Amino acid sequence: MKIHNRKKYLSFLKFKRDFQKYGLEKARSYELVLHWLHNRLSRNQFLLLSGILVGCTAGLAGVILKTLVHNIHYFITHKVHFEYQLLFYLVFPFLGIVLTTMIVITLFKGQDRKGIGAILYEIAQNSSIVSSVRMYSQII
Repeated sequence: MKIHNRKKYLSFLKFKRDFQKYGLEKARSYELVLHWLHNRLSRNQFLLLSGILVGCTAGLAGVILKTLVHNIHYFITHKVHFEYQLLFYLVFPFLGIVLTTMIVITLFKGQDRKGIGAILYEIAQNSSIVSSVRMYSQII
């Protein structure tokens, strides 16, 4: 039992030493969890866990998007009178294009480089650090 406690204590000291340079108050909560997991798990286990989390998150986003589209379709076909359905079918695509354009102009500052090439260029130039704007702009 003493050896197990000693290993935990040494692991905590290593964890503390690694973050003293960076500062625990500046670290975000997910960075602390990721660093702790990275120290506890082997490289293969960490990559497998990361893949599972990314897959679950992407699946959840897909389910939410499908549910939203299904509810909009149900609303248009069952709750709106026939005369106004054509109006909705014309307004929603136009509204989507306008909103996407406004988001790209305001949030992403007009930078609309898309595709894997832009991400690979960013990884090569910045030591695998991809800006959040580049990550989220790929979704839109």
